[in-house]
Amino acid sequence: MEKAKTSKSRAKRILLRAGLGLLGVFLVLIIAMSIIINMVVTPKKITPILLNISKEYINGDVTCESIDITYFSTFPNMGIKLQNGGITTPTDTLLRFKEFTVAVAPNAFLFKRQLIIHRLEIEDADIYAQVDTLGHANWDIFISPDSTETTQDTTSFIMPELDIRNIRLHNIHLTYNDMQQDMFMMVDSLSMYLKGNLTKKHAKLNLDLHSTGITSYYQEQSLTHMLPFSLHTILMRDRVQKTLDIVNGTVKVGSLEVNTHGLLKRSSFPGITDVDVDFNLNASSLTDLVKMIPEHVSDISTKIVAGGEVVSNGKLSGQLGKDQYPF
Repeated sequence: MEKAKTSKSRAKRILLRAGLGLLGVFLVLIIAMSIIINMVVTPKKITPILLNISKEYINGDVTCESIDITYFSTFPNMGIKLQNGGITTPTDTLLRFKEFTVAVAPNAFLFKRQLIIHRLEIEDADIYAQVDTLGHANWDIFISPDSTETTQDTTSFIMPELDIRNIRLHNIHLTYNDMQQDMFMMVDSLSMYLKGNLTKKHAKLNLDLHSTGITSYYQEQSLTHMLPFSLHTILMRDRVQKTLDIVNGTVKVGSLEVNTHGLLKRSSFPGITDVDVDFNLNASSLTDLVKMIPEHVSDISTKIVAGGEVVSNGKLSGQLGKDQYPF
């Protein structure tokens, strides 16, 4: 009996040592491959190659000081980091950024058909979006494939499940200038955090967004000037039931705060959405709320002195569609 126990314990020790040995070999191979990748695939070598490839897909001048394939800093995920880059069109500069980083899980995509974005970050960027007087948008820069080429069969392609773990935008300056409609908007110091999961049946997004100030005008009339804005909400979508659940949504514009919670559902009638949303509105200062009214709408802000705060609760219920609004 004792001999049997001794032989079993000896077998366990042998298996344990063999397992540790295999694990050690596996780790050594990973480290060796990582060192080789970092030695061979250097930013100095791959940056000009990738910039040349971009010319085949983008109608503009793509620049980047450094493009690096990352492994150690994003382990166990593979990543790519771009530094001091931008896109310039024949008329203006569409994009400038200090740093762009994205890291994905290759194993999940290869073996589970999942596209897991563990990290996507853009830091210190300037985006200038413009529509000229003829209606041409400067972001329409992607080169379409030659129509004479044989069209590939995409019916068998299945979009992989998307899992967004961490997307961050920090210090983004966005300018939108529509010269055809005479509309202008500038968003200063925009930051965003997005976490979510998208599957065939369900989707969940956790969104945080804020800006230090929004300036806008429409047809030479000022609408806002450096107006602080923030948004926080959790959105849950059911593709089977065709519903969108708004969980604890909060929008802040200046001194005005609106909290929402409710459900949107696609109606059986085309183009109609059933709305059932509770909300409460708070303004900490009535004076600040009056000052938000544009001067071309009313000059009441220069004539009224008000005190106190505004609190209101309500419910939006009904159908939303063309010439239809919930109340």
